[in-house]
Amino acid sequence: MIAIIHVYALGCDLYDMVWSIIFTMILILICWILFAPLELFVDTRAATIHLRWMGIGKAVVIYEDNNWWLKARVLFFSKKWNMAKLIMKKSKRKERSSATSKHKKRKQFPAQKFQHLIKTFRIKSWQLSVDMGDNVLNAWFCPLNFIAPTRQHLWINFTGENYLAITIKNTPARMLHAWINY
Repeated sequence: MIAIIHVYALGCDLYDMVWSIIFTMILILICWILFAPLELFVDTRAATIHLRWMGIGKAVVIYEDNNWWLKARVLFFSKKWNMAKLIMKKSKRKERSSATSKHKKRKQFPAQKFQHLIKTFRIKSWQLSVDMGDNVLNAWFCPLNFIAPTRQHLWINFTGENYLAITIKNTPARMLHAWINY
């Protein structure tokens, strides 16, 4: 009761205060969604692809039991789907008659926007191991293991090992900024 009297004494309405708190919470939620990092991890050794939105959810494409599976978790919801069944599922589309459909003018693909969008992605880490199957060709490319830009990332080997492991990060705010401004 004393708090309510104190709020009225300040000239503030309790109703306005509640709405300002709700507005602030919604604003914080939108900022959290926009600035929560997205991380894509691809590893060909284990045949997995992880897409993780920090604090919100993740999706994993993995090869198990002779099938590709999509596992998704968003906040408290989690589900597992068979990828073959998802891809082969027939879509229920209504067929339009040719007399009623009008030809729509196709817009050109915004290549420059797409290029700016791609530039917002950052490669956090990458490892590429390559064996070309020919020892002479491997020996020619072996010095790439020791030059500065590819050191500890690229391995030309003679053991028959080929894989790619890469981690890419971005935020929805950067992608939205690139899409709107260019």
